[in-house]
Amino acid sequence: MTKVPIPTPDTYRFHISLGYFVAWLTAAEQITFARTFNRWARQLASKSPVITLGAPEFCSFDDMFAFHRIMYLG
Repeated sequence: MTKVPIPTPDTYRFHISLGYFVAWLTAAEQITFARTFNRWARQLASKSPVITLGAPEFCSFDDMFAFHRIMYLG
């Protein structure tokens, strides 16, 4: 489907980092998490420039060296 050549598909491992739900937080943990997250978000916002991105694009590609836009999404 993607036409990305994979020489050894039986051993190829796609990797992406995601957060997985494990258990509900207690009320105290929710408060601690919210405070910590909000502090982190404020620090990040104060130290990071605003990055303006264009519209998402739907692309085709044969390899990771070139992406050919088919259309804009949005």
